[in-house]
Amino acid sequence: MTLASPPTRTGRVASRWQVVRVRGRVVGIVRPWGEQGELALVRVVHGRRHQLQKPPAWAIAVEVLQAARAAGAERVVVVDQVEKLEWWAYLGDFERHGIEVNLGYGAQVALPLGWWSRRPLRPEGAAALLGRAAR
Repeated sequence: MTLASPPTRTGRVASRWQVVRVRGRVVGIVRPWGEQGELALVRVVHGRRHQLQKPPAWAIAVEVLQAARAAGAERVVVVDQVEKLEWWAYLGDFERHGIEVNLGYGAQVALPLGWWSRRPLRPEGAAALLGRAAR
């Protein structure tokens, strides 16, 4: 697991932003989120492919959760680009209410949908959450 901060358009590193990599692969960004500016792991996914059906849940790799906690994240935000929804939950809920699963992609913790809050994705979409201009 490695953590690095993404460069800004000027080439400087954005404060409080960290790209989360596991085994060299980018798996999310830890960044300020919400009105309070709490640090959150933000992941953009294709919901129909990534949301578990039984039980209905979002699953996050254990390594990713550990990296998010190490980076200071308090929440997990999953952006479903297909359904245009933004889901969020507290990182601690994964420990308290999560279900350990291994569906062939390594150890994961699935948090049932009842523990998540959701809202429609804002018009600026996932690109804004990741600090990119919409294309």
